[in-house]
Amino acid sequence: PHSHSKSTESIIVLDGELVAYLDGEKKTLNPGQFIRFDPSLDQFHTLKNENDQEASYLSVVISHPEDEVIYR
Repeated sequence: PHSHSKSTESIIVLDGELVAYLDGEKKTLNPGQFIRFDPSLDQFHTLKNENDQEASYLSVVISHPEDEVIYR
């Protein structure tokens, strides 16, 4: 999991099924579904494929030059 201080990260699932975790809460995403992670060093997020089928997604980050990324 990681967080961004000043950048926004958006994910849209293209194929398969992915699971997004935001502060430990689980949300299953299917093709066409979208999730946005707003800037906050207190909100950690990650994306996982939890099954045996392939999945693909598009990630768009609105980056800020002073963004700080924290991993845990």
